[in-house]
Amino acid sequence: MIKDVVSYLDYSLCANISLVIFMVVFVAVTLRTLLVRKDSMNQNASIVLEEGNKVN
Repeated sequence: MIKDVVSYLDYSLCANISLVIFMVVFVAVTLRTLLVRKDSMNQNASIVLEEGNKVN
């Protein structure tokens, strides 16, 4: 019975949905990366060089 159900499934819909999800996430990450402020980026880049903020 399970073989019959699985044989009738159409996986093209799953492939299309996963492609759309990937594209949305990719565009969101790209936009977030490109639109970040330069002073915020410089502040985050210098966190490692500060001696007062040690993480244990």
